[in-house]
Amino acid sequence: MLLLDGGRACPPEDAGGCDGFMELLEFFDPEATCDRCEQEQEEGGEDQCTECRETRQWLGNYDPDDVPLAKFAAELAKARL
Repeated sequence: MLLLDGGRACPPEDAGGCDGFMELLEFFDPEATCDRCEQEQEEGGEDQCTECRETRQWLGNYDPDDVPLAKFAAELAKARL
């Protein structure tokens, strides 16, 4: 078996399943803002609403496009033994 590529990293713990993960992916789109963030900006407040700010903090350095192929390939090699 040969591992060539991966589409996305697995969701972080407690992401809320597939639907929650799809919502989380919106946080990585620099153009996307939620309605509450837009309202905060219009009122002269923060750039982000509290929920978005806390979610980004929870995500930390998680990158959905970082697929550790070398790690997966090593795991596959072990599984074949």
